Amino acid sequence: MKNYKDKDNNVYAYESDGSQDAFIKNGLVPISDEDLATLHKPTAVQIQYEVNAVALAYLASTDWLIIRQQETGTVVPPDITSARAEARSKIVKGA
Repeated sequence: MKNYKDKDNNVYAYESDGSQDAFIKNGLVPISDEDLATLHKPTAVQIQYEVNAVALAYLASTDWLIIRQQETGTVVPPDITSARAEARSKIVKGA
């Protein structure tokens, strides 16, 4: 593939064989595979957003155990309690 970017860093890819060269817009700048990888590299905020999503999903999936303990006194297994604490420690607000 031949990769290009515009002034806003939007990436466009075209076949290497030249069959799509007529569709390459004016003003696009050719970029290397390394440049492409850099443009697609997730930001720290994006990474934290994903960490938050995974941690919150785990907490939501185990909330029933906490509710059951409150309602019936059935103890939450220690490994679940530890994993929930770890999940909470990974969450950063605002991400």
